[in-house]
Amino acid sequence: MVLSRGRFCREFKCFRNALFRKIGFTINAKGCIKMINGTVKWFNMDKGYGFIITEDMQDVFAYLLSIQGNGFKKYNEGQKVTFDVTMTARGRYASNIHKV
Repeated sequence: MVLSRGRFCREFKCFRNALFRKIGFTINAKGCIKMINGTVKWFNMDKGYGFIITEDMQDVFAYLLSIQGNGFKKYNEGQKVTFDVTMTARGRYASNIHKV
C-alpha cells in the first residue's frame, strides 16, 4: 500500500499523539506535547538559538522567537523553563518557552 506524503503525515501524527497520550503526555490542538519542564543547556544570543534539556535528559532545540514574555529575552545556562515540544522532521523543537 502506497500512501501520499500528506496522508502518511496525518496518520503518523495520529499514531504519535495516541502514543504520547497513552504514556501520560497532554497534547494540545497543534499536536504539541503541552508544558514540559526543562533546564537551559546553552543558549547563544548572537545566533538566536540553543538547547534545553528535559527532565528525562533529552535535548530539545530552542529558537529565540519561541521565548514568551515581556522585555529582553535572554536565558542563562541552568535556568529552569517550561515549554511545549513539537516533533519535526529534524527532531524536537521547543515552542511557547516560559521562565519558571
